[in-house]
Amino acid sequence: MARQLDIIALEPFYGGVRKQTLELLSRHSKHRWMVFKLPARRLERRLSTAAQWFTQQIARTPHLKCDMLFTSDSINLADFLRLNPEFGHKPSIAYFYCNQLTGAAVNDQQTRLALLSTVSTATEVWFNSLYHMRGFLSHAAALYDAHPELGGKQPLRAIVAKSQLIHPPVEIVPPARDAREMDAERKGRTLCIDNREGADPDVYKAVLAEISNRREPVAVHVLGGPLNGIPDEIPVVNVNMKSEADVVRAMRRCELYISCQSCQEFDALAMRAMACGCIPILLKDGFYSEFLPASLHTWCLYDGTAGDLINRVMDLWYLRRPAVARRDLDTIFERYIPMQATRNFDKRIEYLIEQHRM
Repeated sequence: MARQLDIIALEPFYGGVRKQTLELLSRHSKHRWMVFKLPARRLERRLSTAAQWFTQQIARTPHLKCDMLFTSDSINLADFLRLNPEFGHKPSIAYFYCNQLTGAAVNDQQTRLALLSTVSTATEVWFNSLYHMRGFLSHAAALYDAHPELGGKQPLRAIVAKSQLIHPPVEIVPPARDAREMDAERKGRTLCIDNREGADPDVYKAVLAEISNRREPVAVHVLGGPLNGIPDEIPVVNVNMKSEADVVRAMRRCELYISCQSCQEFDALAMRAMACGCIPILLKDGFYSEFLPASLHTWCLYDGTAGDLINRVMDLWYLRRPAVARRDLDTIFERYIPMQATRNFDKRIEYLIEQHRM
């Protein structure tokens, strides 16, 4: 497509991965992105109120051009188009970052109806991982089966037909072909532990207690908040997650990156740790088996128990390290490099607009 397109992005929860994705798309896309945003607070409320807020913002923006609407999983797109019928004839994309049809949200009727309304209204629905797409469609199918008044199988078939796996841009630098400079800071027996919300600290504490009981030397860098109740003799550094430099420094100094985040639809932090040279130890469920090269699955994926996690750590400390083919790493990281990922976004957007004009 020769001409530059005007894309309006509506993001009611502008923070974290949603903010990073839109910043990278705006920076690297060959098209013009105009982002309307609200602060990243109370995601569940955004689904019911964001349409009205954006209607007011757009009303105060003169001479607005739009070839495509780009929204996320935190807005009721049908409500927005009802309030703004001038956008009703424009193609639209709903990008899903997390599966709100699981957990507590699945029992919230307003949330699930708003999500189903958005996926039914959008021209296409994009997901950031295959695991996420399959999980969302499975939960959507269960909802349609439980509530025949929603339309039965027909709307589900339409949602499946419009669902796409589109890898997001991630601000990572793939592992260097010559990593000697990066590895100069790295220290053996050093763990980078992901203790963000959703992790199970008891698993980490059990593993560190066992390492201490075996009198194995170890040092720990903790991401996402202090990890209390671990043996006093283990040196601990609590990393400031708000400091990009501190996070990168920790990842470049640590030998292993450990996470017990369960059923993750996507996890850019684990990807960044691997890009910084850490060997990741991650849960078998969720996005991780999709991201890691097959040659690392036996070594680096565990079942969620402290016993299996300590086995993975000991294997990596005492046995010959797994070999990963360079082409496997390149294949994985090239999907997410901002310029390449944004190019894929642009191509799909151009295709949808061409299809819409036919």
